[in-house]
Amino acid sequence: MACNIHMAHAKHCPFCAIGWRGQAIVMIAIVAPQFFLAVKTPWTWPVRLSASFAMFPVVEGLAALVLGSWDGYWSH
Repeated sequence: MACNIHMAHAKHCPFCAIGWRGQAIVMIAIVAPQFFLAVKTPWTWPVRLSASFAMFPVVEGLAALVLGSWDGYWSH
């Protein structure tokens, strides 16, 4: 799916429309669990690496659902 931020007629995605402070909060919310899994767990490094990579789509998806619902992105 292409980004629609430069389409004047389209509703802008919540990640772009939230502003730099909101983007910073989302970035921290995405990176914090990855950092915790990569650094603070007693697992072997391949398991920590795999878990932190697997965490990205999970947290990104949750952030998209929360921001999309909050912003009314899916409502017509």
